[in-house]
Amino acid sequence: MEKETTSMLKNTLLITLLIVSFSSQAELVGYWTFEDGLTDSSGNGYDGVVSNSNTELDILGTEANHYVNFGDNSIALPMYYDSEIESLGLSIWFNTSYSSPEYEYDGYDKDTHVYDSAWTSYINSSLIDFDRSDYYSLVVTGNGEIMFSYSSKASGTWDLYDIVAEGDVAYNDGEWHKVNVNYSEDGGLQIYVDAELILSEIYTGYIGGVGNTRYGFIGDNSEAETFNSGSNNLYYNGMIDNVAIYDDAIAEEVIIDSYAAEVSTYYDVPLFNAPSSLCLLFLFRGRKNRGSRMRHAGPRTRDIDN
Repeated sequence: MEKETTSMLKNTLLITLLIVSFSSQAELVGYWTFEDGLTDSSGNGYDGVVSNSNTELDILGTEANHYVNFGDNSIALPMYYDSEIESLGLSIWFNTSYSSPEYEYDGYDKDTHVYDSAWTSYINSSLIDFDRSDYYSLVVTGNGEIMFSYSSKASGTWDLYDIVAEGDVAYNDGEWHKVNVNYSEDGGLQIYVDAELILSEIYTGYIGGVGNTRYGFIGDNSEAETFNSGSNNLYYNGMIDNVAIYDDAIAEEVIIDSYAAEVSTYYDVPLFNAPSSLCLLFLFRGRKNRGSRMRHAGPRTRDIDN
């Protein structure tokens, strides 16, 4: 009973914070806390299912918080896109130590504008995915970078990621991090990690519009034209929690405030014993854009429905 009450309080607190904060802006489309299995806590009915019925999905955690441990499975979502996406907001907590020393940017072919299969295998796919070559995908690279990829009928496929240079923080450090992605005409593309802006790029047009339907996955790459019908089986290695999708960009003050409200769930220690990056955030609320790369991968004609 105590465990159930604690989980209900956590759900209520987070959903109230998210819905009230966004009442004048973005609307919550889907929200998976994993406190009640794979139920969509947004109220929109997008309850997930284990994509591979032959294996189990590990839902771990404490009485105060549950999360999914991935490795050989993913979550299929009964949510799909079949038309253009004008704007988007994403919010996800993740924890991974996956690293690929073989990961290199040389896997990108500038002539054909595609990544080779070997390069793709070094990507820790995916935090959430509705097919990079039709809509969008959010991944952690083998170097511990955050990469957001999306496709547009007007401008082709783009891969955007922060550059991890020597001395920079990589996000495959085995610690919990929160990533927020905004995409809108007003603000362009913005990626935040732990309430810190790490990447900002221009708006390049609506996402999608190629005429295909794609259902989503948490923890894998989607190729699904119908619910739970196809993925790349490249399973994300690590843990994921509190996945939220919005229909518009997330205000920066909401990103900061929600991170501050949620972080104690993942770091059950006083602020002054928390990771140094967290202490600096609350002391200075500083921002930096440590550099980014934008790659135009071109339209993948094999996916275009003529």
